[in-house]
Amino acid sequence: MPTIDSNERIRLMRDGTVHASGLVLSSVAGLLLVPIMVRGLGAEGYGLWMASVAAISIFGAFDLGVRLIIVRDLAGELRAERAPLIRTMLWLYVTLGLIAGSLVALAGMAAAKRLHLSPEAQSVAPMVFLFSAGSCFFDQVFMYVMAVWSGLRRFSLLNTYSVAASIIRIASFWFVLAAGRGILTIAAVNLGIAAACAISGLMLIVAAVPELRPRFEMPRWESLREPLGFGVLSQAATSIASLQMPISTLLISVINGAASVTPFTVGQKFPNLLSGLTWRTSEVFFPVASRQRVSGELDAEQFLQTITRWLMLAILPGALGLFLIAPALLRTWMGTLDPAALAILRLASLSVAVEILIPGVIQLFWGAGQTGVVLMVNFATVFADVLLAVILLPRIGPVGAAWATLGSTAVAAILLLVFVSKGRRLHLLPVLLGTARRILAALLLALVPVFFLQRMIAARNWPAVMGIVILSAVLYFATLWRYTASDDEKAFLTKIFGGG
Repeated sequence: MPTIDSNERIRLMRDGTVHASGLVLSSVAGLLLVPIMVRGLGAEGYGLWMASVAAISIFGAFDLGVRLIIVRDLAGELRAERAPLIRTMLWLYVTLGLIAGSLVALAGMAAAKRLHLSPEAQSVAPMVFLFSAGSCFFDQVFMYVMAVWSGLRRFSLLNTYSVAASIIRIASFWFVLAAGRGILTIAAVNLGIAAACAISGLMLIVAAVPELRPRFEMPRWESLREPLGFGVLSQAATSIASLQMPISTLLISVINGAASVTPFTVGQKFPNLLSGLTWRTSEVFFPVASRQRVSGELDAEQFLQTITRWLMLAILPGALGLFLIAPALLRTWMGTLDPAALAILRLASLSVAVEILIPGVIQLFWGAGQTGVVLMVNFATVFADVLLAVILLPRIGPVGAAWATLGSTAVAAILLLVFVSKGRRLHLLPVLLGTARRILAALLLALVPVFFLQRMIAARNWPAVMGIVILSAVLYFATLWRYTASDDEKAFLTKIFGGG
């Protein structure tokens, strides 16, 4: 049975860190871009721009699971018999891009008169959406590029591209606005950046993997039926899971009123970022999980222990730290301490801590092509979330939605762990105990000072909050090195901090 050796574990830790760092840096770049755009375009212009961005996000979100198909079939390396299928996926992305781009253009032109714009803004709105349609098309092509790089495990290259594109976008938009140009120029520049990313990315793929040079060919339906079935089911599972937050927001609005959405949104901000890092980090394990289809059975117990331990080491300190530092963080960030937002932030942090148990099992099922199990669990999770929210919202307000999320996350974790233990005949208790080996000591030493120090911050004080976070991180890494880390983890930390 194939195992994950020391070099593989170190590579997974490295790739997970790089992939998560790409998300953090791109998010920071996005935050920096907001004030530049608001000041340069004004409230109306920025609103029009965000409407076009929303259209791209909505119509470009559905890729029929093609990304997972590509990553699963590559599984770290291109095999000659799979090259025709991977090449076909490019043309599928091109088709999806043409459809999504057309919908963005048509929807924008139809909605331009309903966006309550001034006559001047209304006159340029159709062209803004037309440029956005082109950006949507090239974004779909670039999704193919990113899927291939993910499948080949070139995560450093993938994230370098993403971060570089964000930096170029910020610099370009700043120069455009400094030159006194408006939203049309911004939309055109955005189209140019999207096109440059897609075309240069394709050229790199062709140079690195000549077998994937685009060509017109007609694949046999038999070769497409299983991958497309897997893709559609995985897309359905992902889409259902993504509905959880919008449904909670809508239920709060209907049951408690729109004003109650504010503390819920505020309380979810930082935990949502951590949750995103959890899934981003776990993505690098999917090519390994996909080897089940190529080289037989994967050592499921070792795989789960590897991914869950890494998520515990990387994400759990942040989740528990957020729980402890929440009062000082909210007071510093928002200027006031809303009790509802505080409770929601803490409950959402606990949800992230529970969520750590989920990605490894899902990657294992997806790698084996068992998407039906994930789809069923996601249905049950959303149903539990809605049911709990409907029961709790009238009684305890928006905090009830956070309790519902925590409860439904626990339901998902329990169901997935039960299914994988029965399906793979695993004894999960020893796996989880082995995973958590010596982590508790590092967490206690790093987080106990946070609990006491955060109580000393009585007003808005970012330096104090950052000082507590840095102190906690230093204590955590010191304890990790001296007591908690395995040899593989020490080797990884040595490389990260420049010791080797």
